[in-house]
Amino acid sequence: MKKLKMFCSLVVVLGLAIVAPFFTTTANAAKPVYDLSEWQGNITDSQAKKLKSEAEFLILRVQYGSSYKDRVFQNNVRILSKYGVKYGVYSYSLYKNASGAANEASTLIKAAPKALFYVNDAESNNVTSGSLNGATVAWANRARQLTSRPIVLYSYQSFMGNFTTAKSAYDAIWLASYTSVKPSTNYSYALWQYTDKYYSAALGKRVDASKLTGTKSLSFWLGGSTTSSTAGESTSTKQVSTSVDKSVKNPHVVRLNNAQ
Repeated sequence: MKKLKMFCSLVVVLGLAIVAPFFTTTANAAKPVYDLSEWQGNITDSQAKKLKSEAEFLILRVQYGSSYKDRVFQNNVRILSKYGVKYGVYSYSLYKNASGAANEASTLIKAAPKALFYVNDAESNNVTSGSLNGATVAWANRARQLTSRPIVLYSYQSFMGNFTTAKSAYDAIWLASYTSVKPSTNYSYALWQYTDKYYSAALGKRVDASKLTGTKSLSFWLGGSTTSSTAGESTSTKQVSTSVDKSVKNPHVVRLNNAQ
């Protein structure tokens, strides 16, 4: 009986030695990033407490274009701020030209002055004057005039090719590609939205989830100011200008001839 106990103990020890690395890796794995809007509803106090430990940070929709305001944004910011949940914000873009893009950037930043970063969700082409690429640069350039916090461009992998030079006007790229394998691209992206069916225990529903890719540190997202250029490109060759307003002394602002 004694030998049997010793044998069982040995089996347990060996089993723990085998599975320990798995649990350690899981425990140290980066938490997901959720992007939320009125489709997920109002966040409650209880949910906010759980989200703080469940997600790395949140990205909240503020507006759809410049006129439609997300119905739950104000409530959710109030609740999340109460419990110290970190968040950035995004605007779903509907701009038709460079001037409209600049206006959408302005309304986003003014509506969320305490956000840690700002995202241009550019996943459809509504431009009727000028080019989509040029208008997307105008969005970033106007944002530079209003904040020193990170400016991020979001789009699907298949749509990102429209932004031939606009990507370099942003501090980081947030790429959507619902695949099990990390997408291979000829540009760097800092956040990868890999699913729209991630189950959030805190919210009790499935949500969009993203992963940090490691090209930008967590402090980039939560530090509140820009520290490096986009897509691994040097800023030394970039001219400081804007296609829609006065010049801005910021190394990330890009000049495009005739906003092309």
